[in-house]
Amino acid sequence: GSFSLALRVNRDINEVFTLSSGIQLSQINERTSGSVSEQVQQINERKVNGFIVDPFGNQIPVTYTFYDTVNVTQTRNINSSNRMTFIDVPIFIRYNFFMSNKLSLSLNPGLLVNLGFRQRGSFLNPNDLETHNLNRSNNPYRPSAGVTASLGLGLHYKINNQFGLIVEPTYRLVLETVTSSNFAISKQFKTLPTFVGVLYN
Repeated sequence: GSFSLALRVNRDINEVFTLSSGIQLSQINERTSGSVSEQVQQINERKVNGFIVDPFGNQIPVTYTFYDTVNVTQTRNINSSNRMTFIDVPIFIRYNFFMSNKLSLSLNPGLLVNLGFRQRGSFLNPNDLETHNLNRSNNPYRPSAGVTASLGLGLHYKINNQFGLIVEPTYRLVLETVTSSNFAISKQFKTLPTFVGVLYN
């Protein structure tokens, strides 16, 4: 599975809008599996028995060997797994559109600016349809994931004057491809995390 851990600091702009920022660590575990069909040449050996006649009329048995080249379709299973870690700075503007003594609802648009992007595991190379281990010399990913757009719906429940609970389902989209320009596949992440946390005033 995937997870995110975040620490945010909120500052009220007015009664309706709140500025929120901090630091966030996210991890995405990616698994790819499937099969690929390939045309390969196969050489089949074929033997034919016969005879030859010598100058005296005697039959001498012989075996002829033939090699036939045929095209055969083979199916190969492919599997790869990858763990991607993001360190981001979130910048949100929270719009509080419903507030009561205990409950408030907010719309939370914003951006996440990536500070670090790391990968571990393996990836499928589309050029040779083989899985390769990720390392510094063989890595199709960019060193930074760039900017992620985020839109969340926040539910805040006030426990007392100091503590509260927050539940925030969110849609996130990485705005740029996270793979390098010379890699054959472009990849952008779309995630739907739900954050559950504690508010401290």
